[in-house]
Amino acid sequence: MTVPRFQHTLTCFLILISRCDASFPQFIPASPNTHVANANAKLRVAFGDAILLARVAAVTFDPCDEIFLRYFRPEEAEFVKNVFLAVANIRTTEIDAENVESILSSPSVIFQLHDKFQNLEIALGDHPEVEDEDKICGRILTETGFGVYAYTTLDFDDFDIDAEGSKFSWQSICEESFEFPFLWDIELLATDPSGHVLAGHTCAGLGDRDSDFMDSPGGIILHELTHWSYLLENIPGFSDLIEGDEGGFHQIKDYSNPGGTPPNGLGAFHALQLRNVGPYTSIQNADNFKWYALSKYWAWRCGRVFSPSLSDADVYKRGPKGAEADPQVQGGN
Repeated sequence: MTVPRFQHTLTCFLILISRCDASFPQFIPASPNTHVANANAKLRVAFGDAILLARVAAVTFDPCDEIFLRYFRPEEAEFVKNVFLAVANIRTTEIDAENVESILSSPSVIFQLHDKFQNLEIALGDHPEVEDEDKICGRILTETGFGVYAYTTLDFDDFDIDAEGSKFSWQSICEESFEFPFLWDIELLATDPSGHVLAGHTCAGLGDRDSDFMDSPGGIILHELTHWSYLLENIPGFSDLIEGDEGGFHQIKDYSNPGGTPPNGLGAFHALQLRNVGPYTSIQNADNFKWYALSKYWAWRCGRVFSPSLSDADVYKRGPKGAEADPQVQGGN
């Protein structure tokens, strides 16, 4: 079978990620009690998927296309583009939207992880440095039985509240994240033990609109990366456009407005609703970046643009139900 060039690049990337290199995150060895098979390797694949999503979004970015305007407003375009350029660590001079695979297959792009990733630690389950009372993986958070996929902890001095103060980031990727398949898995036909074809696989199986059939552990990690202010601090206008908290710390968070429309910014349906709340609202919400990147990625891989999500039902096709889950906890602030 011929391996697509982008998949070959990702394979090389994962080989390199196992070496000692200052630009790669530190992957905390998984507990021997984990229920996730090949957990340590899967964490690395998920991070590779996150970077691939960011790079495709950066290289194919178009402020006039319908996917961008689905999740963001025109005046937010420059900021959104710069977020993906920062995560992908790609320079604008390298971009050629007509030759995406060639760019992603270039040997040099494999090494272009941002130097700041050396300050990132990724753990399966709760990061070991998180205080016991703050650990939330595996907890049942609502009456619907919904848990949490991932959360980010920023390790900074309480007296240093700027982005530089969030220099170190711990990502806790809960086991439930791996109920979603990897990006390359989604492209393959899948069957259950009885031989029945599973929904949500292959481009045809994704359906005709944005849904969590598109989601992956890489999408979850990309969401968490947008919470890391230190990674994004050099984006022009970051501290002006991204709202600060009571202490003056600026961070892309997870929108929450219980009883409002939308009540939170989680999932493709709420993310597109959030776009209509007002200028510079979508860029405050991590899932808008995630869903823009996912929809762009699958449009590129499948050669067609998917329609907008129509309801919350599109958000829970593959993942567990629980639209009422607390977005501040689920998103990982």
